Parts: sequence; structure tokens; C-alpha cells
Amino acid sequence: MAFDKYTHIAAPLKVFCFKGGAAGDHTVTGITTSDKLVGVCGTKLTADALSTCLPASGGQLNLTSEFSIASSNTINNTGGTGSTNALMFAFYMDWDA
Repeated sequence: MAFDKYTHIAAPLKVFCFKGGAAGDHTVTGITTSDKLVGVCGTKLTADALSTCLPASGGQLNLTSEFSIASSNTINNTGGTGSTNALMFAFYMDWDA
């Protein structure tokens, strides 16, 4: 396994941004079944995005426990919480790097 040239970590942490939607499959380009999903979180977006991003308004999402890597380029939370109108981030360790 090669070390990342910037972080010098054997398996670099990668972040992929995706548009939220109904619970189910979500595309995370580059993730594989041999990688480790570290976290999935996001922020709900509305016309008044600033106020809905604040923790008191419930605009922040941490859905890490609901997601798993379903296949290459796909994470899944079928039966979990929907993330419609949210800007989502998947954090994962790229063991294939």
C-alpha cells in the first residue's frame, strides 16, 4: 500500500459530496467494498439556509449509523432517514489508494 503524498497516511481519508434524497442507494464515486465508511453527515438546505443549518433547528444530519457500502460507487441506507433537500458528505478511508 502506498502512502498518500500529501497526508503521508497509508489509507487516505476521502470525502465525497452528494445530493441527499430518499433513503436507499446514493452514489459515492470512488468508494469500494474494501474501503471503510467513516461517516455520513449533511445539512438540510432551504430558502433560509443559514437558520436551518443551526443545530437548534434540526438542520444538521448525522446518518453514519444508517449507512453501509452496498457496492462499488454506492452507499445505502434503505429503511433509514431520508435526506431530501440536504447537502451530504460521505467520509471514507480509501484502502485501495
